[in-house]
Amino acid sequence: MVLTMAMVFLAGCRSASEHRAEADEVAYDIVREGQQAALGRTEPFTIETPAQTLRQRLLRGQGLPIADPVSLGTQYLEPLDHWPKDDYLQRERSTSAESTEPISERIVITIDEALQIAAGNSFEYQDAKESVYQAALSLDLQRDAFRSTLAGVIDDMFDYDAGEGTSSNTGSGSFSVNRRFENGLTIAGSIVVDLVTLLTGDRDSTLGVAADLSATLPLLAGSGKHIVREPLTQAERDVLYALWGFERFKRQFAVRVASGYLSVLRQADSVENARRNYESLEQFIDETDMLARAGKQRRIDVDEASQDLLTARDNYNSAQQSFEQTLDSFKITIGLPVDANIALDPAELTRLSAKAGEALQIQKPPADVPPPSAQEASEEETSTAERLPQSLPGRLEIESRRAIELALNNRLDMRTRIHRVVDAQRAVVIAGDALRPGLGLTVTGASSDSRDIEQTSSNILATLARESNYSVSLSLDLPWEKTAERNAYRNSLISLEQTVRSVQTLEDTIKQSVRDDLRTLEQTRNSYVIQTVAVQIAEQRIDSAKLHSDAGRGQPRDRLFAENALLDAKNALTNALVNYRIAELNLQVDMGVLQVNEKGIWREFTPE
Repeated sequence: MVLTMAMVFLAGCRSASEHRAEADEVAYDIVREGQQAALGRTEPFTIETPAQTLRQRLLRGQGLPIADPVSLGTQYLEPLDHWPKDDYLQRERSTSAESTEPISERIVITIDEALQIAAGNSFEYQDAKESVYQAALSLDLQRDAFRSTLAGVIDDMFDYDAGEGTSSNTGSGSFSVNRRFENGLTIAGSIVVDLVTLLTGDRDSTLGVAADLSATLPLLAGSGKHIVREPLTQAERDVLYALWGFERFKRQFAVRVASGYLSVLRQADSVENARRNYESLEQFIDETDMLARAGKQRRIDVDEASQDLLTARDNYNSAQQSFEQTLDSFKITIGLPVDANIALDPAELTRLSAKAGEALQIQKPPADVPPPSAQEASEEETSTAERLPQSLPGRLEIESRRAIELALNNRLDMRTRIHRVVDAQRAVVIAGDALRPGLGLTVTGASSDSRDIEQTSSNILATLARESNYSVSLSLDLPWEKTAERNAYRNSLISLEQTVRSVQTLEDTIKQSVRDDLRTLEQTRNSYVIQTVAVQIAEQRIDSAKLHSDAGRGQPRDRLFAENALLDAKNALTNALVNYRIAELNLQVDMGVLQVNEKGIWREFTPE
């Protein structure tokens, strides 16, 4: 028997590392179950980070300053004294196939790479994943309440009395089993063993083994599967909510990354436009100065152009500073060091412009539109829009009602709000049950060890049964003082009303967001079309100003105005292009139709 007890004791002694591995196994199983229930699919999920993230490789390779080794990650920490027996801080604890080599040179990142980098390096993204994991652990804890649990404690003491010159050994072992059932029945049993009595074989001693068993069943308040199981039910639903929340976070985060990426490119384009404007003005001033020296141009024209040149230089410096600030903010968004030497792919704007031009099929209006005659005007009014550039609607500029229906059917936050109404209803049921009287049935049994018997394993159980006392009791809690329960019940009804209103509020918010997105799409498309033509016209103005200047008929001011108009038109064109693309992504998120996988890569919605 001692050997059996020792084996039970050792079986309960596992290392911290083994407990962590078991927690991971349980949590990941729950996440997979939840993914299937919440999303209708499963995908890889882990909160483990690579041995070397891109952030760490840049910090090490580019020699960037850090405040402490903790900046490099958990695996660079030194374990404290008394650290549990766990390899959690080992430096190469990840099995990722990604490279771990430091990166010393500048790297160029495409928009798809930025999405993947953000999924692997962003602190915010990691926090979101860990929230899902913790919800899974919470569910496991609630499930544990309905499992059969075995606890064993063995202690051994040596007592020595110096005054009497005697010593004594006392030892005891206790084992308990607990089980809770979904109908509210709770069974608890324990066995206490006097180890010294069993080992010495003292026939004059008592049994040395005692056991007790109790069973408790609520009959009124607190009874019923729906009441007893409520914490477990809520934990199961919380896992679904966590997965829906994480899925929506992934979509919103991907759009934030893309918006940040395009904003950096937009600012870089502004820098390039400002640089070209400055260089063009420099050349113009040189030409004007030569004409002034020859007496063919007024000196005041040179001075005016010089002032514009100073303004252009200041604009160039400001654009450069704004670009660097925007790039730093983007690095933080995707989880990279703000001082890392990285660059974004400028060709992304070129590709985006080509796709927009192909999809929208911009048509420039004729150069000269003759005014309608009086008779034509009376028969058919000629609108101003006919004199403006036109284009086809974008692929996502769908009918408003259809877009709203898609959003209401696919938005995961709306799904969560609707499910929380049911949670609030169950809370009313629980609060209402607490108003009932409490009536509980308890059955207990305990062995008696008062008789002297042979200490052999063959008759222990028989003796326990023969030497046991049993009792049955009823406990009644009359509903005389239920102030707290009464208030809780009333508050549960208020919470239900508030939860219902939150669904209605979100519904209106979704409708408004979708309608705004569609209006923004149309507005930015029109802006892009107009600015496309505006750039062409501005370029023509510069050419005309040059021709007039060469012919001696132009004024330097015409050239200056044309240069500034071209700069503004180019910046406005890029701004409209980026805004239109961001509007497309925002609409897909607000309709709940943008899909993002575990690597951060999206799959866009096709209305067809």
